[in-house]
Amino acid sequence: MTDLKSQVPDWVRYCNELENAIFITEGKRDRETLRSLGIKGKILEKGGLSLDELVDIAIRYSVVIILTDFDREGKYLRRSIVKEIQRRKRRIQIDTYARQFLYRLCRAHGITEIEDLDRFVPFTQKLFEKEN
Repeated sequence: MTDLKSQVPDWVRYCNELENAIFITEGKRDRETLRSLGIKGKILEKGGLSLDELVDIAIRYSVVIILTDFDREGKYLRRSIVKEIQRRKRRIQIDTYARQFLYRLCRAHGITEIEDLDRFVPFTQKLFEKEN
């Protein structure tokens, strides 16, 4: 089995190559963690937004990546967002690869919250040092 940690830079590259994409997270610390990992795209925090407000913004993009936590609340929020997007606009792509990869990585390391992914920053810093 391949070590998932070594695949984090490829995951970041994949995410950054998505065109007209938006990442949805639960809060500011999640956004900060994704930025520290090297995610460059638009990141929308749920924060105090209602589901309708959140989806109003998300459907302006071609691709939506939902990176909510892997706990009960995060899974419920993800399902709610998916249902609402599908109800409103069926042609939008909801990217599942990015979330599935993170789920496998988090599960292997006992992580349930996106903000705790900051422990993988050293793997992506090496990537960006080589590219710059």
